[in-house]
Amino acid sequence: MNAARTDHLEKKIRPALEAGSWVLCDRFSDSTRVYQSVQNGVGLSVLKMLENTVLGETHPDMTLVLDAPVDQATGRRIERGGKTDAFEQRNTSFHEAVRQAFIDVARSEPERCVLLDASRTADEVATSAWQHIEARFIVDQGTTS
Repeated sequence: MNAARTDHLEKKIRPALEAGSWVLCDRFSDSTRVYQSVQNGVGLSVLKMLENTVLGETHPDMTLVLDAPVDQATGRRIERGGKTDAFEQRNTSFHEAVRQAFIDVARSEPERCVLLDASRTADEVATSAWQHIEARFIVDQGTTS
């Protein structure tokens, strides 16, 4: 995962940032840290060291953590009919641990992370996400210079 992230950083993310573009990523470094550390996985200190090595100075300015009860998230995945990967095949206790680990990340880094209630409708979650993005990044369009 870190080799793929390094490649993605070098070929896509950093060039886009240097060009002044916004970059949106799904499942970035927090996901690796969470999924690899829960339930007797890799030690958090090892994962943070690898993350720092891979990311260097390229860290997210904002991370939206979408939180929903495990049973609801599982139901939505089944409704979508998408492929089930190795992580999704794990038991409920694993998914509860993953959910709690993401909540912990969001609460431990409130200057970067926003915990969103993803049990709401997709439109409600999108509206909430956009409100947080606007509050942090969008300059008042009513002013002129």
